Amino acid sequence: MTREWRDRMKRCSSSMRRLLPRAVAAILTISMLAMTCVGCRKGNSAGSDMTDEGGSAIRQDGSAGGNSAGATERVAGKYSYRGVYLDLPAEDGWNIYEIGNILFDGGSSEGNSVGGNSSDGNSADGADSDGGSYCVPVFYSHEEDGDSADNAKREYRTDILTVGLDGQIRNKIQMSGEQDVTMLLEKEYVVLSDVEDQWAKVNRGEMNESDIKNDILFLDRETGTQTNVIHLDMYAHSIYPVSDGYILVGSRTIARYSADWTLQATITTDMRMHQSEIGIFEQGGNIYLLSCEDERFSDYYRLDFTSQKAEYVINTDSFDSLIDRCDNQYFFSLDGEYMVDLPNMQIQTMALWNDTDIRPDKMNGYGGYVALDDTHFAKKIAYEDGSGDIGFFTYDSTLHLNCTEIVVGGYGLLTDKTLSWAVYNFNTANDDYRVVLRDYSDDFSWSTKQEAQEVKMKLLKYFREGNAPDIFYGEYFDYDYFGHAGIVMDMVPFFENDAAVNLESLIPSLRNLMMRDGEHCYYVFSSYYMNGYFGLRSDFSGSEVSLPEMKKMCDSSGKAMSAMQSAPALAGEALAYNYCDLWGAYGQAKEVTREDLEDLVETILALGVDPSVTWGEFASLQDVYSGLYYLATSGPSDVFELAREEKAVHDRIVFVGYPSMYDSVHVAVPSGQVAISSSTKNQEKCWEFVRQLLVPETQKKLGCGTVNSEVLDLVLRSAMAPDQVTDEDMKRFVLGHSAVSAEAAEDFRDCVDAVDAIRAIDWGVEDFIYEEISSYYTQQRTIEQIAATLDDRMDLYISENYQ
Repeated sequence: MTREWRDRMKRCSSSMRRLLPRAVAAILTISMLAMTCVGCRKGNSAGSDMTDEGGSAIRQDGSAGGNSAGATERVAGKYSYRGVYLDLPAEDGWNIYEIGNILFDGGSSEGNSVGGNSSDGNSADGADSDGGSYCVPVFYSHEEDGDSADNAKREYRTDILTVGLDGQIRNKIQMSGEQDVTMLLEKEYVVLSDVEDQWAKVNRGEMNESDIKNDILFLDRETGTQTNVIHLDMYAHSIYPVSDGYILVGSRTIARYSADWTLQATITTDMRMHQSEIGIFEQGGNIYLLSCEDERFSDYYRLDFTSQKAEYVINTDSFDSLIDRCDNQYFFSLDGEYMVDLPNMQIQTMALWNDTDIRPDKMNGYGGYVALDDTHFAKKIAYEDGSGDIGFFTYDSTLHLNCTEIVVGGYGLLTDKTLSWAVYNFNTANDDYRVVLRDYSDDFSWSTKQEAQEVKMKLLKYFREGNAPDIFYGEYFDYDYFGHAGIVMDMVPFFENDAAVNLESLIPSLRNLMMRDGEHCYYVFSSYYMNGYFGLRSDFSGSEVSLPEMKKMCDSSGKAMSAMQSAPALAGEALAYNYCDLWGAYGQAKEVTREDLEDLVETILALGVDPSVTWGEFASLQDVYSGLYYLATSGPSDVFELAREEKAVHDRIVFVGYPSMYDSVHVAVPSGQVAISSSTKNQEKCWEFVRQLLVPETQKKLGCGTVNSEVLDLVLRSAMAPDQVTDEDMKRFVLGHSAVSAEAAEDFRDCVDAVDAIRAIDWGVEDFIYEEISSYYTQQRTIEQIAATLDDRMDLYISENYQ
């Protein structure tokens, strides 16, 4: 087994455990916006009971339990942590590929280990005099050119860092190879010897996997010099301290050793235990094993060394929370850190992200949260550019006691990275005010369209009763309606009085979406992506085409418009995004005529198919280039992808959008939509936060998703000359990409400039558009009948909801 293979397996396994729950969260958010299901993520309120498959109940408790760190008393209802950051740059051709096992030394002098739950006592060597230090192994790789990619020479090294509570490096030991510290002693690091050569023999058939053995190495914490070695009769990848000794874990073996390293008992299990997927901890006099079997949910077992069995206790699927990562008795969720108290079958809150300033990741990478004890945790990440950083967090119940909260309320806000940056920047710059996030999916969830409409009414009633947030967030709310109803404020005066962020700094096409009537700005959004069809310049001279024009093109050439779609779906694309303009919302003139609507319905039925037959197939740009279709179902998400597609199809790409009544509708799907509540008592502070979403500092982290015109210019210039980029955010954006042509940059800007509609949720409109077009197949209604009732229903809907 090569190191590269093992690393890939390790990364894949860990990242699946980390990303699958995030994918679930993202799917829930997307499903919510697509009107199917929300509310699967429950709150962590006290008193809720959960039951596993075996019938064991686990109770959610809102307060933290015992204090394993001892030195810091926890306060009921206080979940704030003070954080410091250690930035680790790539250096001299060496790239960080992983940050190892972070351990906290709380200064214990009792027992052999200070790497687990520490107790009161004097500081050990290497610990800060003010209460502790962190042990951080950082793994670097360096690749030298060979005569081929396969023969390139790769070297590895480990820096074992001692980091103070202030985030400063106190000591560094540099060693060759990968040396992960599995445990701390008072004066020594404990590591396990490498078995790469033995795995190689197994792969060559020269020895059995069961014959692999390794050694425990003891290294001086100041110099890294080896002070002792213990030869094992087993292969172990992890060591865990317990009250009277140590537990060693291998692929299928769990061994218990006394304090003097005498083997006492072993448990052999059928579970395949990988290093990154297991944990050992003590609670209530019992020793428990955490094991991840299916890369998504984890199982807890009680280890009985007398009977030599691992007894199943509960699965994390029983926990009433979406789990991002389990770490021994702790787990991390979208909104905080929690601890599983298995003897009492309770879940206790340890940290809440609303109470803790956690810097978002700078770019994609590998890492996650690490639990250290009841009052310390860390967040580590090795970035794809070879750098890394670590946040160290210490419990502090005195933080934010006198802060005024600015509540941002909505759906899906816990997974919005841009929002996270704005929150972090605002909170770290303010001592007296603090932004907190409130997700309404806990108390206002739905699973059907009818329930969604009912929930919307309940929320409006809830807001009118004095519970409106200071800032509304997300796609769920109709901000134009809120603005006309006086629920949210017009932000134009704020823009006019802001020297750094004004309306002119926004991309014109996107600014027009935020100012639907050209006068008021009831909401802004921080990022977006384009939604609609994409075609080739050789077929479309511009980005506008109506459905009737599209039908004429298809009739004359014999090509299809795109992959087969249902007629109701085509009608939704053509009308659901621009109905307010066509039917004259808020006193505007009605544009659509009955004759034109009949023509559109006839075209839709000719181009689409019965929804009971087939629909929703995919058409790629390659299909368009090969002559099957005029339009691709989706297109490039950034300028680099657009450049690659244009090179592949030997043509230039046009964002055609959705062909509609008289032209195209070019839809932007926004992220980070926010509006300031007219009932807030902190208008200026709310604007101070909202502007954080729009300033270049935040917008540069979005790449092609930016709404800031100045940043879009910078993004496209950087894409055309990546070797000349000096801005750190742009370096991350262009990482691994070749330069794009000026034509590709121009075409991407044209796509952005074409955007003229926003995806908004309106179940009523989508429902009756679908019903009316479907009635052609289900009730054999005529085109004239469908157009008439569709027109009448739309007139009534506009008069009831948009006056």
